[in-house]
Amino acid sequence: MDEKTFKIKFLRAELLSGIGSAPDYWEGYKLGLKRAFYGETFVCEEEEKRWLIGVEGDNMKDQERGRGYRRALKENP
Repeated sequence: MDEKTFKIKFLRAELLSGIGSAPDYWEGYKLGLKRAFYGETFVCEEEEKRWLIGVEGDNMKDQERGRGYRRALKENP
């Protein structure tokens, strides 16, 4: 992903999060975008595992963050 695309997608996620549209989902999405843009050095393996497994947990916030994180990674391999 190039820098322009990253900035546009990140701004969109910030705007959607700011208007109350699934803020936890968009928080995870922004983290996933950063991971996709900056690469493996952005998050450690343990932290990434936490985001990916959160989808399967009982905590709704973690589930939403995990969904957003995964979607960003899928859209921006």
